[in-house]
Amino acid sequence: MTASPRSPQATPVLQVDGLSVDFGRADDAVRIVDEVSFSLAAGETLGLVGESGCGKSTTVLALLRLLPPRVSARVSGTVKLNGDDLLRLPEKALPAVRGRGITMIPQNPMTSLNPLFTIGRQLEECLDGPGVSPARRRELAIEQLRAVGISEPERRLNQFPHELSGGMRQRVVGACVTARSPRVLIADEPTTALDATVQVQYLDMLKSLQARSGMAMLFVTHDIGVVARICDRIAVMYAGRIVESGKVDTVLRSPRHWYTRALIDSLPPLDRQLDRLPTIAGTLPRPGTITEACRFAPRCPAAHDKCRTDIPPAVTDTDGHVVACWTPREQGSGQ
Repeated sequence: MTASPRSPQATPVLQVDGLSVDFGRADDAVRIVDEVSFSLAAGETLGLVGESGCGKSTTVLALLRLLPPRVSARVSGTVKLNGDDLLRLPEKALPAVRGRGITMIPQNPMTSLNPLFTIGRQLEECLDGPGVSPARRRELAIEQLRAVGISEPERRLNQFPHELSGGMRQRVVGACVTARSPRVLIADEPTTALDATVQVQYLDMLKSLQARSGMAMLFVTHDIGVVARICDRIAVMYAGRIVESGKVDTVLRSPRHWYTRALIDSLPPLDRQLDRLPTIAGTLPRPGTITEACRFAPRCPAAHDKCRTDIPPAVTDTDGHVVACWTPREQGSGQ
């Protein structure tokens, strides 16, 4: 059983339980995501954090049922959106869920816009629906652009993507994916290609949209600094499993899993200059080589024999801080 970040004080809009993803044929399948569970309440932001290759993007593509057919993926578990299990809905019912129920900003949103069509055409297409006249679609498109902080929205509607800056294209994608006021927004590392100043502006835009609509947000990133700025709770993922979760302030100030501590220590300090940036020794285990043990044990400074033979259970304290580790760090311990 892996760590399961919960929001006990509110009914979850999104409830993920035991989500697993296996690639390949049944006789030699490789598990990429293993028994992942979390929940999201309205207006809440959960940060899903981990190194590249930990399974974060596979997790969100699986719960949206967007994994490409060619990878031969088998997805198990439950993904309930307002009580309906998305993994068991018929394919024809999914278009009605995506957009209004749940939607996603992809890893590189700047490439999501069609270069051949104007911003207005692409945004108005997202707003199309029964009883919505062309004039009303244009009004709504202008309102959406204004909501994401784009100046002169009437003029921008007639422009093509290449006529906008990278930051503005990011905002247009944000306007498109939130056009139907989704209950849940998944943002898969949307700020990776942005410089620091534009990144802050983009994060503020997302929080503004969230405050206006009350949507829940799952923010996928490898950047601890982004999590500290935008998220209410955090779930730390390693090699397909969630190893620690809880309130952002609690986890970042007093991480109990050694992997979480290593991620935080990898951030360059602001108060002094380093000759060499800190790194985490070793590498992620390759899919297909993972044994039934703690997956971080080969890289962990506190690992012992039990860590290399048994999967650590998830233990929850009274504050909802969850950690899956045989030798967790002491609460409040320093470096």
